[in-house]
Amino acid sequence: MNTSRLLATAGLATSAAVLVGGLAAATTTPPEPTSAEPTTDLGRASEAALAETGDGTVVAYSVERNGYEVEVALTDGTVIEVRLDDEFVVTGTTDESRDDDDDDTLTSAQIAALADVDLAGAHDAALTEAGDDGVVVEVDHDEDDGGYDADVELADGTTVEVELADDLTVVATETDD
Repeated sequence: MNTSRLLATAGLATSAAVLVGGLAAATTTPPEPTSAEPTTDLGRASEAALAETGDGTVVAYSVERNGYEVEVALTDGTVIEVRLDDEFVVTGTTDESRDDDDDDTLTSAQIAALADVDLAGAHDAALTEAGDDGVVVEVDHDEDDGGYDADVELADGTTVEVELADDLTVVATETDD
């Protein structure tokens, strides 16, 4: 997955179309960003985490009180948690396969399936399902069962939990007040 080429949101594309021409038709396909800079916090956090680990696939992202946590699955099956501050500077890492919790080392089949992980697509699909006025505060790929789970916090404080299939179709949505 190339996280440095994330797409801009459809809302931004629509606003730009209205501002530039006034008569330009809005499109549901957003344009690609004109620079190599990631356009979302997910993109920036993923880029910083991958710079720290050197390789791998981002399989989880969450917004924390003082920054972000990103999980990167390496090609050897190791999962590394990278903690970032609110400026996307690495503050620490943890080898998840060496902690006292469940064994987080991936099997060879799970490693092979990582080629199809689309965390940015899951981020966008969850945001579309929950409402564009929200912020995706967590999205992760389920290495065991496939699919994605995402939490979107809406402007009114409501959290919408969105479960997605591997093809990014919505499987279930639940609202927590």
